[in-house]
Amino acid sequence: MNKTKTMLLASAMLLAAPAWAQESERNIWPDKRPAEVVLKKGKMKQEMGDDDILRIQQMPVPTLQKFPVVKSPKGKVVIVCPGGGYQILAVNHEGTEIAQWLNALGYTAYVLAYRVPNQRLGALQDAQRSIRIARHRGAEQVGIIG
Repeated sequence: MNKTKTMLLASAMLLAAPAWAQESERNIWPDKRPAEVVLKKGKMKQEMGDDDILRIQQMPVPTLQKFPVVKSPKGKVVIVCPGGGYQILAVNHEGTEIAQWLNALGYTAYVLAYRVPNQRLGALQDAQRSIRIARHRGAEQVGIIG
């Protein structure tokens, strides 16, 4: 199987993971966003490494994906910001895997795909917006990890 087909298959598997109830990703900024929030044009670029880590190398429009708790929700939410030093997002290794672990502990999790590369201010704005979204959706307590 060539590398492109492998990446597409891996992406589809991540998005379709039936073992955990998850919502589809949604953009976190509305069309009429605050003037200080600048989203770059372009498409998301991603690559599956030999180590089975999906790396998002370019994320111009940030998204949020919810992993709700199926059993005994505590009203507590943790927003997971995958690592990568503001250069990439290790989305499965430090994102969805952490969200699934938090679900097992009884927490609803959101995986934030924040703006990369080199978008420190944008990443902070995306994290703040994610906290507001979680509170708007009824979370009693919100934590953030990443």
